[in-house]
Amino acid sequence: MIRSILIDLSHLRETIAAGPSASPLFRHGKRRSRETCRPRARYGQVFAVGPFRALFGGTVLTIVATSLQMLGLSVLVYLATGSAWLSAVAYGAGFLPQVLGGVVLTSLADRLPTRPLIVIGSLIRAAVAVALALVPIPVVAMIGLVAAAAALQPLFNAAQSALLPHLLTGDRYVLGRSVLNLASAGAQLAGLGAGGVLIAALGGHRALLGAAVAQRLAGIIFAIGLPGRRPPTTDVADRWRLGDTWRGNAQLLANPRIKAILLMW
Repeated sequence: MIRSILIDLSHLRETIAAGPSASPLFRHGKRRSRETCRPRARYGQVFAVGPFRALFGGTVLTIVATSLQMLGLSVLVYLATGSAWLSAVAYGAGFLPQVLGGVVLTSLADRLPTRPLIVIGSLIRAAVAVALALVPIPVVAMIGLVAAAAALQPLFNAAQSALLPHLLTGDRYVLGRSVLNLASAGAQLAGLGAGGVLIAALGGHRALLGAAVAQRLAGIIFAIGLPGRRPPTTDVADRWRLGDTWRGNAQLLANPRIKAILLMW
């Protein structure tokens, strides 16, 4: 849920920065009266776009691996400490810090090359999983490492969200956005289910290594399948400031219609 909200906030903020006409939904709505006879887009047309297939596959694999990683970490923490509370803290450390990153870092996605940023995110997640599996570090350090990586995650999510309107337009964008949201929820459940089986069969450390392999595979999919760089929507020469993301979020929440949509979540 946090991931979905932060991704959509990022895209709405980008639309405001670029102007209303930049939105694929707006462009499609302007031509609605002239295109009522045109057939609507289908999911087959969405998945016919090669870069979208790469984005979809890499995203699903990333979420499955992240769910597996967090479950494996919480099991290792419980085995090391016998504390259910610390185990819950360890699990939450992979998600709650994303709120902080979401209000501070996501505007950076408008100023950095998209594909390298997404691939770097996969490499960071893989490195964290390897460290948790192989490096003998204290429980507090494990939780801190996961929390630090989670705080960066909204930046990588924002890059993926900003790329999507350049891959799909009109009705195809709407379908692509919805199928990504549905697949993300399903992938999280699949990751937890598969994680329980893998941890029971192989143990927490090997399950974490499996998560690292999956994250690395997702990075390869992103590197091969995504376009090199999308056109920037803001002046990349502008110097990034710490409050840029917060000001963009405040601008979104000042819009009554957008605020109502967010409150429904």
